[in-house]
Amino acid sequence: MRHLAQHTFSARPQTGRAARGFAMQALDSWGRCQRGGVIPACVSELAGHAAQHGSPDGCTNPVRLIRHSHCLYVAVHDGAFYFRVRIPPAVLSGAAERRIRIVQELCNAWGVRALTGKGKAARTCFRRPEAHVSRCAVTPRPSTTTAPSEVSPPAPPHPRTPAPPHPRTPAPPHPEGNAMGLSWQQGPLSAGAIGHFLTPEPLPERLLFAERLRRRMRVKFNGSWIADSEDVILLHEPGRYPVAYFPREDVGKQSLIPSSKVTHHKDLGDTAWYAVHAGERTTERAAWEFTALPGYAADLQGRIAFAWRAMDAFYEEDERVLGHAADPYHRIDIRNTSRTLEVRLGDTLIARSEHPLVLFESGFAPRWYVPRADIDQTQLHPVDGQTFCPYKGLCNYYDIGDARHAAWSYTNAYQEVDRISGLVSFEADKVEVSLDGTRLHLEPGQSVVPHGVDRGLDVDEVKAH
Repeated sequence: MRHLAQHTFSARPQTGRAARGFAMQALDSWGRCQRGGVIPACVSELAGHAAQHGSPDGCTNPVRLIRHSHCLYVAVHDGAFYFRVRIPPAVLSGAAERRIRIVQELCNAWGVRALTGKGKAARTCFRRPEAHVSRCAVTPRPSTTTAPSEVSPPAPPHPRTPAPPHPRTPAPPHPEGNAMGLSWQQGPLSAGAIGHFLTPEPLPERLLFAERLRRRMRVKFNGSWIADSEDVILLHEPGRYPVAYFPREDVGKQSLIPSSKVTHHKDLGDTAWYAVHAGERTTERAAWEFTALPGYAADLQGRIAFAWRAMDAFYEEDERVLGHAADPYHRIDIRNTSRTLEVRLGDTLIARSEHPLVLFESGFAPRWYVPRADIDQTQLHPVDGQTFCPYKGLCNYYDIGDARHAAWSYTNAYQEVDRISGLVSFEADKVEVSLDGTRLHLEPGQSVVPHGVDRGLDVDEVKAH
């Protein structure tokens, strides 16, 4: 059975918020879980962007949600003619730039269709999982720059982040460079989990997990150490990277300036915000603390968390930690195989290997890497811009014919994964990839949303990591 909900919004600053409310109301009326706010958040960002950047005078923005038995289809229309959501020059920063990058990724990865007359529709489809309606098959990327309840679509540290010196290069859709943790992407506590707990009663839709990190962690701001602790608590929250919470006594007494800003976390109560100060520099809303914790969350009492990208850097002992707090539940395994992998574009054979490597990353489908000797490299056309993965390093991309960003390679992968250095992997939804004669397809739930690079991170430091 098919159900339709549609509303037309005028182009104004409140369009994103209004579209979010409309999506929440429609989902509630259909008895559908909002998937941790993911669907309304996506509708909000697409509609807000359409109103701000794709609506000539007199243009409105229709938003459509279509419910089928097996999926939920979302489409947001605007009056712009261009097919790519383009990032303006460096006038945008912080949250504004992050939102534009989120929408860019949604449009590029999930589809943009030209409309009859003028304009386009950005669209995507949320599949209904077989086991639990509350589990979401498409999960945007989590954010570490705001307190856990401050989400529109979440968004930081992720391998597809445009890496220096190309900070505004659009990141292509790319599932490989991401990692799964306990509570994000497709981890067991995330909204997009691929498994489920075998329990007689359903678990709460949201499960938060706190544990001691058991590592010395330090925070640098404006060239000064403002926090140094061996008693850090790591909070795993659905849809988010793990966040480190420092005991207040391990944070510099002059480093925090109380703010009048107070937000509310749906699970952990009131959140007080602080400006962070050192030397001549002060950054607003750069740290937070839960001030009205329920009894079951007492582990976080009197602890401070810092916005990752607002700080200069985070360290474990004397080594910089990139992307987000270290996640003990992230794992990558690389294996040899004698299976035959073929890559074609139409009738053209791009690659054939009888000894590819397969990379297994927690929460993701296997990714296959091919030695360059087994590839017709005249078919690989390098593209400008690199992306950065906190676990693998800098990644280069290649077009193949008309297939954009159809292949990628970590030419100087980190030592922990150096077996894939220089090898090439191919996007199964852009070229035909076959394993032992069976065609591979991109599995649901592998898409993520990119984020910005760590503050002050340069190419030399990435290569030396």
